[in-house]
Amino acid sequence: MDKIKEVSETEFQDICSDFVGKEVYMCSTHETEYILKKAWEDKEAPFSWDDIENGYIDICPSCGEELDITTPDENDEYCCTACNTSFDNPENNPQEIFEWWYVSSWLCDKLADLGHPVIKDYQLWGRCTTGQAILLDGVICNIVTEYRHVKSNGKY
Repeated sequence: MDKIKEVSETEFQDICSDFVGKEVYMCSTHETEYILKKAWEDKEAPFSWDDIENGYIDICPSCGEELDITTPDENDEYCCTACNTSFDNPENNPQEIFEWWYVSSWLCDKLADLGHPVIKDYQLWGRCTTGQAILLDGVICNIVTEYRHVKSNGKY
């Protein structure tokens, strides 16, 4: 694995900004929500709620933590690594999507792999944060760190 280079916070944000400029195309919140709403009554809608990959997250029923392990063990039980509790089925909670964005197919695949909601056929990312620039989203910073081999040194 390549060594990760530490850069200043300003340099890292510039790299993230460049990344977002190339991989995130445009906001589609209103259009996407309209289509999802219409999909309930119109079978001809381009996509529906069923097309959202990672629309739900598995939660431990005991402690409420998101589960790292999504497959049962040899006893067909799930085990929470946070509280070490075993149970039959995790709680399935919908992810709260605030915005929809058209993204590159490459980024759409990476976001899906990381458990973020996407509609792959349309390269739509269901962003679960809002109120800040996309370049500041933790998932974007993590992807930039992994694929550009740089990270912020946390110094201003």
